[in-house]
Amino acid sequence: MKCKPFKEEQIIRLLQEAESGLAVADVCRKHNCSEQSFYRWKQTTNAVASPAPSKPPTVDATASSQTRDLGACQTEKRKNAGKSTTI
Repeated sequence: MKCKPFKEEQIIRLLQEAESGLAVADVCRKHNCSEQSFYRWKQTTNAVASPAPSKPPTVDATASSQTRDLGACQTEKRKNAGKSTTI
């Protein structure tokens, strides 16, 4: 006998249970659904729930050159740390 379809709230709750650390097989057994349905729901809800992936932040060329300059300055300070200067 075919069961009635799951409501969207039930599907979301089921997916959250699996994300919390329970095994997918255990969650499916508990809610009496197939693993195939679980993975199909996961795929469709991820496509709907999450917007298109955004681009990773790019590194600004001036910021990276400033970081390199700071590193060179610190290296120079270490070299001169042992030397005493007299005025």
